Amino acid sequence: MASVYRGAVINISAAGARNGTEGLFLTPSTFVTKFQITITQRGFKEIWTISNPPESISDTPLAKRAWALQERLLAPRSIHFTRTGLAWECKTGTATETSPQLVECKFPTTNWHEIINLYTKAQLTHTSDKLVAISGIVRPLQDQHTGGYLAGLWRNGLETQLPWRCVDFQTPGAYRAPSWSWAAVDGEVRDVGWDVRRMHDSCYYAVVDHSRSGVTPKGVDEFGEVVDGVLTVVCRGLLLGRFHTLDTSSPGTNRRLRILSTDRGVLKEYYGYNYALSSHIDDEVDVALLPLFSYKTDISGRVEVEVGDGEDESFCTCIRGLILQGTNAETGEFKRVGSFWIVSLKTHQDIFLDALDRYGAETARKVCKEVVQEVTHPTERFVITIR
Repeated sequence: MASVYRGAVINISAAGARNGTEGLFLTPSTFVTKFQITITQRGFKEIWTISNPPESISDTPLAKRAWALQERLLAPRSIHFTRTGLAWECKTGTATETSPQLVECKFPTTNWHEIINLYTKAQLTHTSDKLVAISGIVRPLQDQHTGGYLAGLWRNGLETQLPWRCVDFQTPGAYRAPSWSWAAVDGEVRDVGWDVRRMHDSCYYAVVDHSRSGVTPKGVDEFGEVVDGVLTVVCRGLLLGRFHTLDTSSPGTNRRLRILSTDRGVLKEYYGYNYALSSHIDDEVDVALLPLFSYKTDISGRVEVEVGDGEDESFCTCIRGLILQGTNAETGEFKRVGSFWIVSLKTHQDIFLDALDRYGAETARKVCKEVVQEVTHPTERFVITIR
C-alpha cells in the first residue's frame, strides 16, 4: 500500500471516524464553524468573529492508528474529514474550514525523530507489527540516510539516535527488537536523533563499530521483524551507578541515580539531572552509565546551538548517554535500561566529567570485552556489546 499512497494525487481520510462504519460526514448538525457578533460601545462598533477551534489532525481517531500514519506521510496531499469539518494537509502547509488561509508548516516526511514520535503515540492491534507497520515510511528515506537501517534506527549518526526516551514505557511480552531500539518498548518515544555535526562544541565519548554491529531479520525483509540484534560500542569509559529512593513512601518521585566510585562508595547523586527508563530496574542494583556525546544547547536542553552562533549565558553543554545493565550472559555484554541527559549548571557537568576521567577507564576495564589501543588513539578504549 505504501506505493499506492506515494503515487496518489490526493488522499481522502476519514480522520474523525472511530471505525469503518461511521463514514466521512461526522460534523454534528448543531456544530457552528464560526459566527459574528457586533458590539457597540460609546459610539464605536466592533465586529467579532468567533470560531470553534478545529480538531487537530494528530488528535483524530485515525491518527491513533499506527498503520494509518503511512498514508498521511506518503501521500502528497490529503483531505481529512474530522468531527469539526474539513482539513487540508500537504507538504507545505495546512488549512481548515475555520482557517482557510494556508498555514505554512513542513510536515515531518524526513524528520526521523518527529516521525517516530507520531508513530509511537499511535496504537497497534498486533504489537509484533511494530517494525513492519513503519517499513513503508522507511523505504523512501533510504537515499537520505546512507549506511543502512537497524531495527528502527539509521546507521548514519546512530550514536545520536540511541539515547531516545520513552514516556510511560511498557515492555511487550515477546521479543520484538534489541533493547537499544525504540521498537523494543511500547509508549511514546521522543528524541530519536540529534544532528550533532551541525552543533557547536559537539564531542563524542563513544562510537559504534558498524563492522561488528547488526540485526538478524526474521524473514527476507531488512525493514521487517527481527529476531536478534547487537551493537558493538567502543568507548573511553563507563561509570558505575545505582538507583536509590530517598522516600520509600512516595516511590518514583524521589528516585535518584547515584554515580559510584569503583569501590562502591557514593560519589555523587543526580539531583536535578534527568533520566528515562526503558526497562524496569530495582534500587541498589549496579548499572553502567555510558556517555555518548555532548553538544551546546539552551538551558532547557531542547534548542541546539549551531556552529557559528554567538555565545550566550543562557546556553550550556548537554551530555547524553545510556543506562546499561549487564546481561550475565558473557563478559562485556549489556542491555539498555534507559537513557540520561545532563542539562544543568556547569559544576554538575564538571563533577560528571571529572568522575569519568578518574574512574571511567578503571570501571570499563573491569567489565569490557576487550581493550583497544592504537597508534592513532594512544589512550585506551574499551569495547562492549549491547543487545
